[in-house]
Amino acid sequence: QFYKELESKNILLTRSKEQLEKNNIEVNKMNSRLEMRNKQLSDFNYLISHNLRSPVTSMSVIVEMIQKEKNPDILNQLLPKLDQVAKSITNLTKDINEYVSILDNKEIKQSNIDLAELIEEVKHEFTETLLDDSDFNVLVKLDVWNQITFSKFYLQSVIQNLVSNAIKYKRDNVASHIEFESAIENKHKVLYVRDNGMGLNLEKHGENVFKLYKRFHRNISGKGMGLFLIKSQLEALNATITIDSKVGEGTTFKIKF
Repeated sequence: QFYKELESKNILLTRSKEQLEKNNIEVNKMNSRLEMRNKQLSDFNYLISHNLRSPVTSMSVIVEMIQKEKNPDILNQLLPKLDQVAKSITNLTKDINEYVSILDNKEIKQSNIDLAELIEEVKHEFTETLLDDSDFNVLVKLDVWNQITFSKFYLQSVIQNLVSNAIKYKRDNVASHIEFESAIENKHKVLYVRDNGMGLNLEKHGENVFKLYKRFHRNISGKGMGLFLIKSQLEALNATITIDSKVGEGTTFKIKF
């Protein structure tokens, strides 16, 4: 009788252990989902503050210029610029709504994107590339390919971050630019993004370029999130990004889709 009772209790203990293991697995799954959700919300918070900053700043600058300007000809030039910035903010708001739906549905919506149009749209967000007398140029060489199926919100954010960095880290006394060039390599679409800015010492910083909260120019403000998010957004849709850079010459990013 004793052995029978002992065997019965062992069976119950085994069942309890199995149930406990199942519960632990479910708890771990829930924790993973919560961590992913928190990361998505954190990324979303940064994207909103970062991506809206440039067009809102541009709008403030143009409004201030309009208020001070008395020449009707120059006013006629500034008003369309203001309209372009307003449209950029409107489009960004629509894309934000789409990103919210991504968070809800856990599915990244992809569509066919005209890359030249998207780059032109991003140009209207920055004062440095919007005004006619700008000393920063955006060059586009998309002869090999111009259409890409991707998340518009992600790709726009990638381009916006790269343009923002090229402007932020441009060199003094140099005609600064960023260039977008398309290519096909090993049957993959490739986008090269080059600038002639300050550049990076990759021997010193190469391992940390795409890591979170890493900054490489202490005299220039920033949070060190831009390149980390670019890499995360591209890898979410099986694209990759690499960097080649030289101090005092500029930086080239290679995005492989």
